[in-house]
Amino acid sequence: MAITKGVGNVIGFTRSIGASKSNYWSDRFWYRASSGESIGNAANNAKNDAYWNGFPGWDGLNTMVVKGSNPSNTYLTPARNGNY
Repeated sequence: MAITKGVGNVIGFTRSIGASKSNYWSDRFWYRASSGESIGNAANNAKNDAYWNGFPGWDGLNTMVVKGSNPSNTYLTPARNGNY
């Protein structure tokens, strides 16, 4: 639905995720995206990082879906004030 509303890329999960895995995934995703990885690569690499955090296992992370206009070549661009 978000894609039809004009969003370029979306990341979601088709099932619930354990709290500790989801928190770790989120931290790793934002770290990797802010370090220059594409949205798709950051999401997949964060998923693999979270697998090994704490007790190894997916805990719902394997239900991740990344869709959009080429997320493997899309990068986050920080918002700025003024005209650029």
